Amino acid sequence: MNSTKEEWRAWAKELILGADASSISREMVRHLASWRPIRDASWILLYMPLKGEPDVTGLMDGLVNSSFATTRTPLKGPLTIHPADVPMERHRFGYMQPAADAEEIEPSMIDVVLVPGLAFDRRGNRLGWGAGYYDQLLVRMEPETYTVGVVPQERIVLSLPHEAHDVPVSHLVTEDGVVAASKK
Repeated sequence: MNSTKEEWRAWAKELILGADASSISREMVRHLASWRPIRDASWILLYMPLKGEPDVTGLMDGLVNSSFATTRTPLKGPLTIHPADVPMERHRFGYMQPAADAEEIEPSMIDVVLVPGLAFDRRGNRLGWGAGYYDQLLVRMEPETYTVGVVPQERIVLSLPHEAHDVPVSHLVTEDGVVAASKK
């Protein structure tokens, strides 16, 4: 399928409507919690899910030796990174995010980034909602940082359209496990 990003987004959104995100989320959390880079991480950056996205915040319940961070979507500029235990407020799209005055964390402190997406391809290219926030975030991460696309298996495809500014993830987690993104 040689489709545009908008056509792929429409396809993925249709799949989201009928998905059971809760059971898939539990399986993803189980796989992530047993993955060595997560177990060894000092700081894990996770996201607060939008409706229909897998919810991996359950990782915070079982990993007592790691600290957790999440992002704030500012009115202008790139995502900012904050400890996950700061006061939260509701974003206009309904998800929770750190309050505007919350302490920030430098990207260099993060060991693992969990990245939501509508779909990913096997090479780690991500199809997001179209605003480019995660591409801007990922480019600020250290080269050794693990970046993990979080997506149900049915939304991993052979190839997605991508551009020079798109930043692929290094790994993918689905309800079936964690795998390295293909280099081919």
